Amino acid sequence: VDGKSATYIDISANKSDTVNIFIPTEAKPVAVKQVPVKKEVEEKAPVKDKRFLDIEMQNPNTKTVEKTTETTPSVEKLSEGKVVKTVTEKTTEQTIPTNKPVVSFNSDCKANADENDFLKIRKKMAAASGDDGMVSAATKIFKSTCFTVDQIRNLSSLFLTDGGKYKFFDAAYPRISDTQNFASLQNQLSDVYYINRFKAMIQN
Repeated sequence: VDGKSATYIDISANKSDTVNIFIPTEAKPVAVKQVPVKKEVEEKAPVKDKRFLDIEMQNPNTKTVEKTTETTPSVEKLSEGKVVKTVTEKTTEQTIPTNKPVVSFNSDCKANADENDFLKIRKKMAAASGDDGMVSAATKIFKSTCFTVDQIRNLSSLFLTDGGKYKFFDAAYPRISDTQNFASLQNQLSDVYYINRFKAMIQN
C-alpha cells in the first residue's frame, strides 16, 4: 500500500516517546484509453490438394517431329595458353520414303503395239482357224511387237476354252510390256487345272 510515513518525538516530564505514523495515500483511478487495434487480414494463396497433380496433357492433334542431334565437342587452344571447349551440334532430319508400287518393263520390247497394231493382230487371229491357228498368227506378230496386259486380255476373248486362252497367254508372256500386271490375267481362267499351270508359268 502506498502512503507517507512520519516519526514524531513526544517529550513530557523529562521523558521522550517516539511515535511512528503512516498515512496511506488514496489510490486514484487511472483512466485507460483503449486504442483500437487494426486487424490485418493476410490473404493467403489457396493451398492445393496434394492428392491432385498438375499434369500437362499433350494435344492429340499435335504432330511430333523427331530430329536427331549429334553433338561434337571440339577443343580450341588460345595463344595465352588457355583452352576453350566448344560444342558443335548437327541436326539430321530423316526422310521416310513412301512405299510405291514397283513398275517393271520388259527390256526385250523394242516396239510397243499401238491401236493400229492391236487391230491388225485381232483381224489376223479372227481369220485363223481354231485355237492353235489363232495362237500361231499372234506369235508371228509377237516377234516384232510387244503388247500390254489389257490388249492381251481383250484378244483372249476370241478363245472359247481355257485351254486356248492358256496357250495364248503362254505365247504372249515373253512379249508383255507391263509384266508386273500379267498375273491379273488369271481371272480370265475358270478351270483349276489351267489356273495352276498359269501360276506355275509366272513363277518360273
